[in-house]
Amino acid sequence: MKKFLFKLNPVLKLRKNERDIRQQLLTDVLRVDGNLVDRRRQIEAERDGLIVELRALGSEGSDIDVDASTARRHYAVQLAGTMGEIDARRAALAGKIEQCRQALVRADQRVKALEKLAEKQETEFIFQQERLEFRGLEETWQAIHAGEHNQQISSGASFLGKMEMGTDSKNNPDSGAADSVFTQNGSVIIGIGNSSISVANITGVALPSQ
Repeated sequence: MKKFLFKLNPVLKLRKNERDIRQQLLTDVLRVDGNLVDRRRQIEAERDGLIVELRALGSEGSDIDVDASTARRHYAVQLAGTMGEIDARRAALAGKIEQCRQALVRADQRVKALEKLAEKQETEFIFQQERLEFRGLEETWQAIHAGEHNQQISSGASFLGKMEMGTDSKNNPDSGAADSVFTQNGSVIIGIGNSSISVANITGVALPSQ
């Protein structure tokens, strides 16, 4: 059987390459967003630690270290600002993530459409090839049996003009000059006037009397 060749295979390869690129872009953007999430979590934990320290300093009463408290409050404000910047970056990045997702979906749909077309054409191709092979086998079978038939007729022709003795289909004795030959149900039949004898039932053959 011939091998199926999808004519749009170069286009399919191009579409798959595009899908891979879209997938990589989405992966990269999600990685950036994930790094921002991790960074914000670290900053938030650090800020929460400062708040705990400020509360502890505030509980010291008149012995509070003003400089230490002021420095911690200032740093906590900076961390809060950094967290706000991260939130803003993630908000802007969310739109980019959605764009990448939609682009990937469209690219994947284009790939699947071509793959579905290729599958349909391959199924039709295999069906046609199987039909051709079956037709070839059928023609070969017919040729073989036609040869067998011709061979049978040829062998039966050797009885023509000769006196045949044997039994008919009802197993009754019959004899006479063979004047025709034909096949019936796979058997070679010799015609003798209005009767006939199968070659298998011929018991004797003689040349006609001069």
